[in-house]
Amino acid sequence: MASLDSVYVFQIKTLERWLKKNGYLLIMKKGLEDQIHFVKKCVYINIKHKPEKRFCYLLHECGHLLYCRNAALSNRDVPLLYPHVLGVDRAVCVNQRTAIFKSSSVIEEVNAWMCAKDLCQKLNLYYNNERLNRYMYKALYTYIYEYGKEGYIRWSRKQKNKEKGGKK
Repeated sequence: MASLDSVYVFQIKTLERWLKKNGYLLIMKKGLEDQIHFVKKCVYINIKHKPEKRFCYLLHECGHLLYCRNAALSNRDVPLLYPHVLGVDRAVCVNQRTAIFKSSSVIEEVNAWMCAKDLCQKLNLYYNNERLNRYMYKALYTYIYEYGKEGYIRWSRKQKNKEKGGKK
């Protein structure tokens, strides 16, 4: 019987073929930040990860592709949350310090993990749900922790005035 590591390595190749069919290139090298780049049409994965973690993070990045495509097709929040679908870097379009951006980023992350699970089922790939969820929770926590470190950001001036006891 094949080890789980060899199963994950095989499934990474399956996802690489899926990405290629969707016009994306997979780049795996030491020290890379795991991410999808919509403008360059590349997915970057750190090769130093063990095969299971590499598979889970690659699957998640594929989930971003599915989620953003679905959002664009249904015209759901594309200009604010997914300008990269339109070929524009999100950093140029959206003030990343706003609560709206931070909240929408967390929502996108959760939905990308859910789309990743759907893709697994569609491609008939094996995953350990408990372990995949653990990777998801750790990744989501880093977003929440980092955004929390930056401090509370008010939603609007109206709220700021309300907190100071001024006009509502």
